[in-house]
Amino acid sequence: MPGRYRFAVNGKQLRLSVIRDACAPRRLFLDSTRWAPPGEPNLAPPRTVTRTMFNRAVRLRPADDRSGNWPSFRGPHAAGIADGQQLPNRWNVQTRENILWRTSIPGLAHSSPIVWGDRVFVTSAISSRGGATFKTGPYGGGDASDDTSSHQWVLYALDTASGRVVWQKTAYEGEPRDKRHVKSTYASSTPATDGRVVVAWFGSQGLYAYTVKGTLLWKVDLGRVSVGPAETAAIEWGPASSPVIWDGLVILQVDTQADSFLVALSVDTGEQVWKTERDEIPSWSTPTIVTTPNGAELRGDN
Repeated sequence: MPGRYRFAVNGKQLRLSVIRDACAPRRLFLDSTRWAPPGEPNLAPPRTVTRTMFNRAVRLRPADDRSGNWPSFRGPHAAGIADGQQLPNRWNVQTRENILWRTSIPGLAHSSPIVWGDRVFVTSAISSRGGATFKTGPYGGGDASDDTSSHQWVLYALDTASGRVVWQKTAYEGEPRDKRHVKSTYASSTPATDGRVVVAWFGSQGLYAYTVKGTLLWKVDLGRVSVGPAETAAIEWGPASSPVIWDGLVILQVDTQADSFLVALSVDTGEQVWKTERDEIPSWSTPTIVTTPNGAELRGDN
């Protein structure tokens, strides 16, 4: 019984996945994922994308030149390179060697900080459960965390010279709509900015846009984002793909158990510009824009 099969039980689509590897016997998973072989229609219900606009009166200036800034995951062009910065190659937190400042941020986050001008932006998810943590070091299990207590999803703006928290905004507060991996957090997506607007994606809790001064502009609810091992949707690991901003668009890769897609939204208003379906399994990669002889191209991995 190799491969994957689809069954209808009581009118509900179920998936039977069969997995074989060299070190383990064949294992079966039965769950409620709506899965179909390539070429067959995806029977998942249509995803609803809901936008809420908060401050229509805000007038945004044209986007700034991003040179010299670190606007998104892995910096400009996702290259992970900062030329000409004369950064130290050693530092020590205890002795403060080459440490300009240190600021404590509550909660758990695997997101990276971004920098624009005199501001550092970073996200965090603060659990109401005391002592919330994640596993560190080598760990081969695929377990999901049982921390589904109420959380606060927060975006912080810090002063680059002093580390002082200039403002902090709670984007969402409540119980998570999905689970996370025991080694992950509920704030694993890095925010992005164009010097005018900062966008932060918190998975099933939504995508939020603020001005660099902390004014909430808009939010977009992309629905529940179910991400985990491709073999079964019974285990949830949470999303980690980060948004990118290019030419007035917020571009987000959303690879899920049922209906993977790419979506582009207006940075200024959150309005959907385009949405493209993807025949892909769940993933956590972040797309990037590259310049080719044929023009700009959007590229990413699955």
